[in-house]
Amino acid sequence: METVPAKHLLQKTRSPARLGTEYNRDLYRGCCHDCIHCDSRSDDCDRVRAKENAIPLLRQELAAKRRTGVVSPG
Repeated sequence: METVPAKHLLQKTRSPARLGTEYNRDLYRGCCHDCIHCDSRSDDCDRVRAKENAIPLLRQELAAKRRTGVVSPG
């Protein structure tokens, strides 16, 4: 599987009340579904690439959060 360097994995959701989650995590780039609302549409959707060092980076980002909240898969 192809990999890409990861800068960050957690993003704050724009509509927590509507989605029921405060954060979104993206462990990969690209997707085969091509959903209209997804930010993955902007970068070569058919190629799914895992983000390098995702688990250590996710642990680091979670530890740095001041507020707890529900994290949904991206």
